[in-house]
Formats: sequence, structure tokens, C-alpha cells
Amino acid sequence: MNLVQHPPVADSARIASAAERAIQLAESLLRRAETFETPVERGRMKRVARLIADHPLRSVVMGMTDRFWRSKSASRTASTWRHLLSQFGAAEAGGQPSTDRLMLKLGGTASRYLSPLVIPLARRRLRQETAEVVLPAGEPAFSRYLRRRSSGSFRLNINQLGEAVLGQGEARRRLEGVLRLLARPDVNYASVKISAIYSQINVLAWDQTLAAIKERLRLLYRAAGKAGKFVNLDMEEYRDLGLTAAAFREVLDEPEFLPLAAGIVLQAYLPDSAARQRELTEWAKARRARGGAPIKVRLVKGANLAMEQVEAEWHGWRQAPFLTKGETDAAYKRMLEFACRPENAAAVRLGVASHNLFDVALAITLMRDAGVEGAVDFEMLEGMADAQARAVMEEVGSLLLYVPIVREADFGSALAYLVRRLDENTAPGNFLADLFSMKVGSPAWEAHKAAFLRAWESRDSVGDQPRRRAPAPRDPHGFSNEPDTDWVLAENRDRLAAALRPAAKAVALPEALDRDGVEAALASAGRAQPGWESLGAERRAAILLACADAMAAQRFATIGVIRGEGKKAIPEADTEISEAIDFARYYAGHAAPPPGTEASALGVVVVAPPWNFPYAIPCGGVLAALAAGNAVILKPAPETRRIGFHLAEQLWATACRAMPSSA
Repeated sequence: MNLVQHPPVADSARIASAAERAIQLAESLLRRAETFETPVERGRMKRVARLIADHPLRSVVMGMTDRFWRSKSASRTASTWRHLLSQFGAAEAGGQPSTDRLMLKLGGTASRYLSPLVIPLARRRLRQETAEVVLPAGEPAFSRYLRRRSSGSFRLNINQLGEAVLGQGEARRRLEGVLRLLARPDVNYASVKISAIYSQINVLAWDQTLAAIKERLRLLYRAAGKAGKFVNLDMEEYRDLGLTAAAFREVLDEPEFLPLAAGIVLQAYLPDSAARQRELTEWAKARRARGGAPIKVRLVKGANLAMEQVEAEWHGWRQAPFLTKGETDAAYKRMLEFACRPENAAAVRLGVASHNLFDVALAITLMRDAGVEGAVDFEMLEGMADAQARAVMEEVGSLLLYVPIVREADFGSALAYLVRRLDENTAPGNFLADLFSMKVGSPAWEAHKAAFLRAWESRDSVGDQPRRRAPAPRDPHGFSNEPDTDWVLAENRDRLAAALRPAAKAVALPEALDRDGVEAALASAGRAQPGWESLGAERRAAILLACADAMAAQRFATIGVIRGEGKKAIPEADTEISEAIDFARYYAGHAAPPPGTEASALGVVVVAPPWNFPYAIPCGGVLAALAAGNAVILKPAPETRRIGFHLAEQLWATACRAMPSSA
């Protein structure tokens, strides 16, 4: 269900015409940008346009950017270079020969014999090529940059690159780096991700993680308040959305920070962001009513689509972002419109972060229509499209540049950012991908204009609920892996807490069998086996599928048992249960022998699994044997008897319910 707040009826005609007026302004901005281009910028844009059009060459450049700093060995890096050239054929693939192609081919050949000389030169060239996008943080280069860029109407948002830190020591070092930035008289605005200042983010330890993040935010906010600086919380993974928003609100609600203005990023490619924007806006209004400062919401399209897609496929979830760029564009426009309403802009300053001139022009149009010019910032990435940035700055009076910086020793931290930017900005349908060769009225311009209008018309029809709440579609004709539990969703954490809350009752386990007991068990299993086999493969498969459903329904209780006796972390216990469910469904699908063959059961099978995977491994052994018509005796490891007994009870109870009464 969409909870879209519509503007008053009297504003409908004005809003309906906003898109057409925005298109006219976008055309003006692009034409103005053409007059601002310097020869150096024009040459750079032509090189980028050639790179975008030359897909094999682009693949090699992206691969080199990603891999040239992975190894300190020049010979190994040279081997990677040659492998990329052979894999993508950049030196020979279609199109006319270019200087870039020739240099790559010559460098690759020379690296075979002179890698200690060639590789450092190639790395230096790549660093120079990226220096306009990721700036050096070392001195005196950084101070020179700040003096040059801060003149005029440009303002700078400094982002010290380095997310996904590996340990608390590195996290503290990055936090100290941001504090040093805020202490500089020539830095007024800084962005930081929670993943860059705290390395142990764990949504299952929500309260502990939130408390640790808040402790670090207080340090940043105190430094910012003392020096009159602005701190913006960036967003990275979907996992971090709830924690970032909670820490942001709870710290700024503390009396000490009520006078402080601070910001947060929302990504429009997440349907959840629209609802989060409304929540933050209502909270900010209440904070203002208590005498607090306004907050700022910086709107971006999205930062990490490929990673979100991989994580979703890995765990069997729906991806958190929208499936199409059109949906993302529509959601972005909906959020722009909401933010520009005067009643909202009074409490929440808007940051319009985009290079899409249609979206920038729309935000300008909405801003001016609503009379909220003083509550909107326009933001662009440093080094991406300087002429367009100057055109926008001339139109609105100022521009905030997002400036990633990195020390040379930490340049590996910038690789994820660089590759992501290369991937996003050269992807089909991205405005920047076409901007480097686009003219008003060209086919590319008309295509983007049509996409803009479609997104504007559909802005109220896109969803605003978390996509991961819905189960991923299963293959109706084949095998699908059981999804792991999505701990980002609060309802799953609540269900786990409820399952773990009651004190575990001691379950009386069977006594160890003596020789006579073993003989009796074997005899009992032998008597039962023919009846089980006579059910037939189809009926046994149905019972195994029922077992899979039962294990899925009892997942949280089983996690408690594995955690209690097996001492496994909750995420590891959870994935083990998913694997056990997969075994049940897989063996159900393979219970029948292949066509043209006959099969008979062995009789009685003993499954004696190890202790390290106390649920999945015994489940796989038991169910494989059962699927083939055997009777099974489970002998779990002594260290995990209770888990084995829990599994046996689950399977036995389900089989008893599912078997015919005559069996």
C-alpha cells in the first residue's frame, strides 16, 4: 500500500506543468554548459565518450582500475593486465584503432619483459586519470585544491573514502581522520558512513550496534557543533538504512545536539526511502517545534546496485532496490516533490544530488514554484561534468561539490568507489553515460526526455514498502534454494527474540543403548523398513516435502536449539537450517529412480554425522536414505545429541502426520 501525500488540489495545475517547464530549463542548462566547456574539458569528455562507446576497452579499463592495486607484485599485476587484454580483446576488437588501444597493447606487451618498470608507470597514469574524481588527501595537494575550489560559489562536501573497514583499529583511525577534517578551518562540510567509523555492524545485535554508532556520532557532532561545521551521514548498504536513521534521530534528539543542523542521505532506488523520508520529516517538524535546528536530507538515486543484487541472489531474497531504472527515477521525483512543499522545507533542507539535468531542472522548478529557494542545495560529483556544474551554479547561485579524498597509502580503499562510478556512469540509460556526447534534440536527448516524462507521470504509482518482505519467486518446475532469514527486517528479529525468550526446558534425552538395546533398535528398524519402502517414491517425496515445510515453520525454535547446544552464531545456524530444507526438497525431487531403471532400498542405514554441522549434515544423510526407501537410525555426535534429537522429533512428527493411517 502506498502512503503518498498528495498536494492540495489548487496546486495540481502548477505541478502538472512543472515537467514541461523543467524540460525547457534543462535544454537551457545543457546549451549554457556547452559555452562553458574549456578545451581541456572538451577533450576529456570526448575521451570518456569513446570509452563508453568501446565496450571491450571499457571492460579492460574497469578491470585494470579494480585489479592494479590488489597485489604488490609487479609481475603478477602484469600477468593480470595481459589476461584482461586477452579476455576482452580490447586491443583488436571492432572499431577504429585509438591511442588508448595502442597504449594498452604496447603496455601489455612491455609488461611481459619489463614489469618492474612498466607497472609503476601504469599505476601512476591510472592515478592521474582518476585524480579529478578521487582527490589526493596528502599535503600540500589537498590544501591547494581547497583554496582553488572554494573560491567563487562552489562549496565542498569532503568524503574520506573507506567503507567496510576490517577492524576496530582501522575504524578508529578513519574516525580520527574525519575529526581532523572537521578541525581544519578550510573544511566546512564532511560526509561519513557508519560503516567507515564502526566495523562491527550487526543487525542481530541491534541495541549494542546502535549504542556504539551513537557514541561515535556524538564525537563527530560535538566537533561539528564546536567549529560550526556540517556532518552528513552517507548511505551504503541496505543493511545500514535503519541503523543510520535510528542513530541520526536518537542522537539529534538529545538536548546537547538540539541546536545542531545535520544531514542524512536517502537512496531513491530503495522503495523504503519514501516512507523513511516521511518519517524523518514528521520527526524534524516535531524537533523544530521544540526549538531544534532543521535537518537536511540529501537525495540520491542509489549507490550500490550490483552489490545489492549479488547479496539478494546469494541469500535467496528479492533485491532491496527497485528492479528498473524507471521505477527509481519515478521514486526520485516523488521524493523531490514531497521535499519542496513549504511545510516540509521549513524543517528539512533538501539536497538535490544528481547530474541528470532534467531532474535538476525539475527540482529548480518545484523549488521556485513553492518559494523555498533558501531550503534547497544542488550537489554534483567533483570531476564528473564540470561545465554542467558551472551552468547549474550560475542558475541557482551556488553548488555543493561532493569530493572523495584518499591518502595514497589507502588508495585501495577508493577502488570500490571508482569501479562503482565507472560502472554506473557508463551503464545504458544513465544520463552521464550519454552526457559526454549529447546535444539538445539529439536521439539521446529525446530518449532521456521521454524517460523523464514517463517517470514523472508514474511517480505516485511506484511502491514504498520493503521489497525484501515479499518472498523471492520459486521455480515452479525445478529446485529453488530456501532463502535465509533477512535480519534487516525488524519483524524477523522480533520473531527470533520471541523464540529465544522462554527459558529452555530441559528435554529428557534417551539413554545410551547397550548391546541389547542396539539389537532391538536394528530389529525394529528392519521390521519398519518394508512398509516405508512400499509407500513408493511419490508418496515418500511428498512426506519429505512436508518435512521441509515443517523445518521452515520451526526455523526460529531450531535456531535456539542449535545456538544453545551447538554454540553456533545465529546467522550460521540460520544458513544451516536453509541447507537442511534444501536437502529435503532436493531428495524429494530425486526419490524416483531415473526412467528405465529399477531401484531397491538397502534396508537399514545408520547416519553418524560429525559435530560441526549438527543439523544440516545429519538431515542430509537421513533424508537421502529415507527418499530411497530405507529405514534410518540417527547416531549424532555426543556433543550435539540434543540437536540430533530435535531433528529426529521434527522428522518423525511430520512423517507420522503425513503417512497414511494404514502405514
